[in-house]
Amino acid sequence: MALTRQYVYDRMLPAIRNIYILNGEGFRFVFDVTDTESFTDINDVYERNIPAILVGNKIDLAHKRRVTFEDAEQNSRSWSIRYMETSAKTKH
Repeated sequence: MALTRQYVYDRMLPAIRNIYILNGEGFRFVFDVTDTESFTDINDVYERNIPAILVGNKIDLAHKRRVTFEDAEQNSRSWSIRYMETSAKTKH
């Protein structure tokens, strides 16, 4: 299941969100590479020792990019999870 910033923050109360994360089997934390807030918000919901992958989306918008590959990769390494990038628009 993908936990997007909009879904987690706009539709779920924090207590319910925490229960959801604790009971999940694995998560994709997807952020927008053109929005640093979407990247930093993941720190608020990520719990260590849960199976997860960090995904940077909208890489087709390179001219608007605000989160570097290196910054995202560094976060994923500190959490001991994998990082990858994608574009929903180009399906890459």
